[in-house]
Amino acid sequence: MSSIKKLAIQGAIWTFLGYGMGQFLRLLNNLLLTRILAPEVFGLMALVTTFRIGLELFTDIGIIQNVIQSKRGDDPDFLDTAWTIQVLRGFLIWFCVCLISVPLANFYGEPQLWQLLPATGITNLITSFQTVRVYTLNRHIQLGKVTIFQFLEQVVSIVVMLAVALIYPSVWAIVVGTIAGSIYKAVFSYVLCPGPRHKFSLEPEARKEITDFGRWIFLTSIFIFLGDQADRLILGKLIPIEVFGVYSIAVNLALLPVQVVQQLGFKVIFPVVSKQADLPRDELTQKIVKQRRILLVGVYLILIPFMCFGDYIIDFLYDERYQQAGWMLPVLMLGRWFAMVNETSGSCLLGIGKPSYTAKSRGMSFFLSLVGINVGFALFGIAGAIFVVSLTNLPIAFYLSYALFREKINLVRQDIVLTLLLIVIVIAVLFSRSALGFGSPFSGLIAS
Repeated sequence: MSSIKKLAIQGAIWTFLGYGMGQFLRLLNNLLLTRILAPEVFGLMALVTTFRIGLELFTDIGIIQNVIQSKRGDDPDFLDTAWTIQVLRGFLIWFCVCLISVPLANFYGEPQLWQLLPATGITNLITSFQTVRVYTLNRHIQLGKVTIFQFLEQVVSIVVMLAVALIYPSVWAIVVGTIAGSIYKAVFSYVLCPGPRHKFSLEPEARKEITDFGRWIFLTSIFIFLGDQADRLILGKLIPIEVFGVYSIAVNLALLPVQVVQQLGFKVIFPVVSKQADLPRDELTQKIVKQRRILLVGVYLILIPFMCFGDYIIDFLYDERYQQAGWMLPVLMLGRWFAMVNETSGSCLLGIGKPSYTAKSRGMSFFLSLVGINVGFALFGIAGAIFVVSLTNLPIAFYLSYALFREKINLVRQDIVLTLLLIVIVIAVLFSRSALGFGSPFSGLIAS
């Protein structure tokens, strides 16, 4: 077994393990918090998180990707420059969060936003001081340490969050827990990756390499935010905050399988393809097809139960205040398959040094979401908007397949076969469910 293949397998195992543990903790935390806090709290935090992530992405020039992809990714001078840019970016994000807090509070009619946004934005400032040597672990696909580090960060954040919620049951419990996690992340990154002390430096050659590669990462990140968060930006204004809180519960559950693929795409597919990007395209394609098939068939295990039994999952996990999420979850899951296909395609394109395609695909996603969600809501209310959210990834899948084909990596046949197989399985499960008298996962939608 080649060393790269061995690292890829180990990386996949650690990623699955870390993701599984992380999602279990998030779900447990979410279930406990929903019993302590009101739905509108989750609506408020969905808005806060959306804009904080937006500013992160609007200032992203791919520091992590640069360290992973660059031939100088282990050079101390290069790492010091990357760290300096990271710290400057942390200050910029916090300043911008403070700047937009009052206008956003007025626009959404939620006065608490002007306090919540600056307080939550402090996390970006704190984590900007973590060592960039953490990214070299991803570079060399040494994901065991990274997984444990991230898991402990979650533990710290969740424990603090729940402790504060029990004492002071408000949205501030989530804010304080998030800040606690960021402090752990910044401090213990130096324990995880000891080495020479970082110094402020902007070496011209390193700065140029980071900014040149980061141009498309910057555009991609902007469009990632606009495309992925368009539903929250728009629905946060169109529907009541408590309904928006219920929607945020459903959409976060629907993101579970996508996040599995995102993690594997970024931590395994991207660095592995980067290391083999000089291979002949036919040989590289064969390697991608084999590993990608295992990944996408594996996520059937998450996707199918949520798509076919999402209403029962919501009934079991949440109280009656969140039951409307029961029909939202299966609808959202309909389009998550194409989102996962797109994530793997984008990781392959990034690995061969072609981030421009991903940037363009995210721009298309934003445009389709912006127009479609508003039209869907105007014609069919929240149900129409959520169906649009679900199906937006389909046209993007066609574009990315074309992009890979242009780069002589043909994954079209695999995409068609795996999609048809999923459709057959889902239809069979839904038919069996109905025949056994358990109805349809979309019955709540019809009733509403």
